[in-house]
Amino acid sequence: MKRLAIIGAGGHGKVVADCAEKADEYDEIFFIDAIYPNTTQVLHWHIKASSEDWQKYINSADFVVAIGNNETRLRLTKELIERNANVVSIIHPSAQVSSYSTIGQGTVIFANAVINCSTELGIANIINTSATVDHDCKIGDGSHVCPGAHIAGGVNLGKHCWVGIASAIIQCVNITNNVTIGAQACVLNNISASGTYVGTPTQKIK
Repeated sequence: MKRLAIIGAGGHGKVVADCAEKADEYDEIFFIDAIYPNTTQVLHWHIKASSEDWQKYINSADFVVAIGNNETRLRLTKELIERNANVVSIIHPSAQVSSYSTIGQGTVIFANAVINCSTELGIANIINTSATVDHDCKIGDGSHVCPGAHIAGGVNLGKHCWVGIASAIIQCVNITNNVTIGAQACVLNNISASGTYVGTPTQKIK
């Protein structure tokens, strides 16, 4: 029996569970969350343990962390890997992922997303609904490319980055760690300082 334990039963967790269910690779999908035992079910999926008790399933289930906060998701994913849990990536069957790209552990790729060839996705990334990451990109650990965002070829995106909904990054741009790109923003130049950037072309805000 193949089982998937999803850490985090919030809104993002539900979408990850639905994605995994659509992929049809698991006989059982369940949650681990701090709301247990007060809450034991989300939609038709069961919550089976609190966050502190995930280790009871380390030898009987695959794991993925479904927490929206980039730093928390990456920290928990690293902890699972360090403790030899089998951390997996989840890819929606409608996503188009090149066989010539690499996908880090704990990364989730949602419906209608596109990952083109020679791209490297780090661990614990979210490539959300209908987002695109073109050829020869590098996406750092614990980053989130939001729904409908588009990253052109040759982009280097650091860790803990947030690429806002419907935003765009032109080709061959380098973006440092801990950068937030606002919704519908357009990145036309390198970003070397952490912070939040909005507008077209993007400008840093305090």
